[in-house]
Amino acid sequence: MLFNDDERHNEQALPLKTPMATRNADWDRDPAGYDDLRDRQGWINRRRTLFLCDWLERNAPAGHILELGSGTGRLAVDIAANLPRLRWTGVDPLPAYITFARDKAAAHGLQDRVRFIEGQAENLAALAEAPAFDAVISNDVLHHIDDLEQAARAVAAVTRPGAFWCAIEPNAQNPYAFFNQWRRANERNFWPNAFLCAAQTAGWALQERRTIFLIPPLIPHPGPILKTLERYLEGVPFLGGGIVLVLRRV
Repeated sequence: MLFNDDERHNEQALPLKTPMATRNADWDRDPAGYDDLRDRQGWINRRRTLFLCDWLERNAPAGHILELGSGTGRLAVDIAANLPRLRWTGVDPLPAYITFARDKAAAHGLQDRVRFIEGQAENLAALAEAPAFDAVISNDVLHHIDDLEQAARAVAAVTRPGAFWCAIEPNAQNPYAFFNQWRRANERNFWPNAFLCAAQTAGWALQERRTIFLIPPLIPHPGPILKTLERYLEGVPFLGGGIVLVLRRV
């Protein structure tokens, strides 16, 4: 199902709440560099795509997906190419990233199913007239948001009742992830309970909580044995480098 004319009209930028000097650490003005970094990280990004493809097939096999913090469009393009029944709207506050992502979608022939809009999670009012979203994806986004409750309310306002939200964030219980977030400028650690309290107030209920990513970006091309071990061990809280929170709009 393609975007209709009304949805195309809504590709204008969403109103921004407040300007922020930095959104993506050292890569704000270099979407191509950031996209290349993700590519060089190898397996961890492939693992994320495989996980989300499986999750979306089970929870929104033919739906309209909202991605918060869509960045360079890598995740949207990879998933949309594998799940042709999905429509995808990505929102990101960085204009250069939006342009880069649109070009990427067009280069893969996905511009009719994948669109990108400038905006931020705390203010999605311009999407209110579009059909309600069936599922929400956010990856490494929530730890950048100051007002989590406002973001959770904004997301709830544009999703249908019963919609799921899958959020993936760095796992502060993992020593590598904790130190990596702590040492980097313009980054911070993610504390899930603060987000879950804000989300509950906004009408979201936790459905699943688990850890993921045993293999860090330092190992971009792991062998089959290590990949198998990851499936068995990534659920140990201090071993998984990421945390997955699945919420349902009540």
